[in-house]
Amino acid sequence: MKCWVIPIIVKNSYIKAPGLKYMKIFCGGDFLYWIQNAHIHYFTLKTLKSIMKKPSYDLICGDETIKSIFKIASENNDNYKNDYDSTINFLKQMEFYRFLPTPYNIKHLTIPGIISFLKYISLYNIAKRIYHKFK
Repeated sequence: MKCWVIPIIVKNSYIKAPGLKYMKIFCGGDFLYWIQNAHIHYFTLKTLKSIMKKPSYDLICGDETIKSIFKIASENNDNYKNDYDSTINFLKQMEFYRFLPTPYNIKHLTIPGIISFLKYISLYNIAKRIYHKFK
């Protein structure tokens, strides 16, 4: 395994990378939308933790958005933990739910469509006033 993170790590370090399991919250689970950005590596906290053990770093704290802090470990550890099964199951689940009415899909797909329709039929300003009156 190539440890490309070694040059950027010094003593105690903060790493932020694309968190694969954060995709569910960020973009409603649409993996194809997620990978159009300029990243070539996507991590789970477990895979990043395993990769960082190779050059002797221990996780201090972190989450699935992959905001993490590592410190230099006292000993080298080559024990890599594979997260393949969990990741594949997660991606299959996201693909299944991609077009179902999740809170993300309702908020980011349905509401803009309704707003566009109200603007088209010239009722947007009236609906906006009514909405703010009862809010």
